[in-house]
Amino acid sequence: MKTLPNRKITVALLFGGRSGEHEVSIDSAESILAALNPRKYEVLQIGITKEGEWLAGPDMVAYLRSGRGKAKSVSLQPEPRGQKKRWQDQVDVVFPILHGSFGEDGKIQGLLELAGLSYVGSDTLSSAAGMDKEIMRRVFQAHKLPVPLYEAVLKKEWKGKNSSILRHIKKSLQFPVFTKPANLGSSVGIRKCANVSQLAQGLQTAFRYDTKAIVDQGILGRELNCAILGNEDARASEVCEVKTKREFYDYDAKYTDDDTEIIIPARVSKTVRAEVQKLSLSAFHALRCSGLARVEFFLEKKTGKILLNEINTLPGFTSHSMYPRLWNFSGVSFGQLCDELIGYAIKHQAERKSLKFTY
Repeated sequence: MKTLPNRKITVALLFGGRSGEHEVSIDSAESILAALNPRKYEVLQIGITKEGEWLAGPDMVAYLRSGRGKAKSVSLQPEPRGQKKRWQDQVDVVFPILHGSFGEDGKIQGLLELAGLSYVGSDTLSSAAGMDKEIMRRVFQAHKLPVPLYEAVLKKEWKGKNSSILRHIKKSLQFPVFTKPANLGSSVGIRKCANVSQLAQGLQTAFRYDTKAIVDQGILGRELNCAILGNEDARASEVCEVKTKREFYDYDAKYTDDDTEIIIPARVSKTVRAEVQKLSLSAFHALRCSGLARVEFFLEKKTGKILLNEINTLPGFTSHSMYPRLWNFSGVSFGQLCDELIGYAIKHQAERKSLKFTY
């Protein structure tokens, strides 16, 4: 996809961050750096430390991992008069490969929009809605998309009404259930609960990470995933199945466990495959997402129903992550994937710039 012909495109690769997925973000950035064609792109590496400091340097991947190398502080604030141009004035597009809190939840997207910068991925509203599992489910339900049974619990309500909340959940859902923070990624803070006592403990764990928790009905079945690429013209990848020997697909199963199996293509019927792809696109458009997303489903064993679990608006982007692997199987290489995402970002920014904000 041609975007800015006749010269190199300057990409600011933004990674690291304050979330628990800091290391995964660095791995994603390393893979993207290796894939970007140096004949087409100039890359400015901007790393965000776990403390939130923004740093730029020639090898921020190594710097964030070890603290060794050269780095200088940068920000989105205007430089003092007489100083050199701001880094953002030299950038055509930002590639914010920041997973989890402060990167996938709309915060960095809002900052980049205030700065007038083009960036890869969904905008502020779509990112925030995709991160909040309750809001996401409410949007899906409004669009009549099939989601699992769930309950949302606020921390402030839990402190005074925990007994009544536990009774309500026991009536509305069947054990086992899963408790999770409403706004967090990579299965951090998730607990499987087989009884009321474990449910109370699971909610306490979730409230360590967020002021709102989700309680999901446990589903016996298969986990399927599909990747989306594009803007209004988005398309769906092949479908894969995730198999793990753990009780569920937790953080270790995603990032450290060699026993986790990603089966591409999933061994499902053509009808199921087509329905998963259709629902993936519907979820993407329901949240008005842009660029990329990975959508998760359950194929319920007892009923054969396909249930939309959640959407990830900024999925893992390492060479072995599910999102690029799905597209590679579907005929789009890692380098092509980066090219397309950068092109979609610039196109989306051109559309934003065409809008008026005053009379």
